[in-house]
Amino acid sequence: MNEPMPPEPPMSLGKNIDIKDAAKHVGELINLCDTVHVYTGSTDSLTLFCMGGRYPNQLLTVAVNSNDKIFKIDNYIGEPMCVTGTIALINNKPVLLIRGPEAMLFYSYPKER
Repeated sequence: MNEPMPPEPPMSLGKNIDIKDAAKHVGELINLCDTVHVYTGSTDSLTLFCMGGRYPNQLLTVAVNSNDKIFKIDNYIGEPMCVTGTIALINNKPVLLIRGPEAMLFYSYPKER
C-alpha cells in the first residue's frame, strides 16, 4: 500500500525568504523551509526547536506557542518543514514566533519515537 503524498504548500501568507536572511526581516511575517533540529527547551505551552543547524549554531530558533498536546517536535527531528511566522531578535539572534502547529507545513510524516 502506498503512503499518501505530503500536502501541497499553501498559498504564502508572508514573504518567502532564505533562512540565512532571517535576521534581516525582524518584525515581518515570513515563510521559510529548512530541516528541523533538536533544541533542549519546552514547556507545556511553548516548544522551541532549531532550523538551519544544531544548537548553538542554528540559523534560527522557532518558538511555537501552543497548548496542543498532540504536537511533538521530536517526531520531526531531521525532517524538512516549512514555517510561517514573525521574526523577532532575542539576545541578538533571530527567533521565529508562531502561534501553533497550524503555521507549520510538514513535508514528511512523523516518525514514531
